[in-house]
Amino acid sequence: HPLPEAPARPPAEGEEAGGGGDDDDDDAGKKWRFVLSVTDTGVGISQEAQARLFQPYVQAEKSTSRQYGGTGLGLSICRNLARLMGGDVRCVSSQGQGATFFLELDLRVLERPAATSPSTPGRPV
Repeated sequence: HPLPEAPARPPAEGEEAGGGGDDDDDDAGKKWRFVLSVTDTGVGISQEAQARLFQPYVQAEKSTSRQYGGTGLGLSICRNLARLMGGDVRCVSSQGQGATFFLELDLRVLERPAATSPSTPGRPV
């Protein structure tokens, strides 16, 4: 199984700008676009099937539910949750070329909590 890639980047032009690196405390409250992608090298998904893929109770191939089980709700639920959080889930695929699924979310940077000591959890050092 391929490992997912999870780059975080400042939003593109027109999106709210993010900030600098890990040591930049001025990032609190700014947004960063989080992108998680998962790629497989399988048979791919046709354009026709991709158009139906995120609909409830739909699978790319009818034989999939017989062979692997499932209801066809997973991608629909994922997309709905992502959109409720201001993001999206999408698929890029070509027949015979595998598929890549993307989860994209704009996440707000929180203030960094005070450092704690392992011997006194929850108390600032």
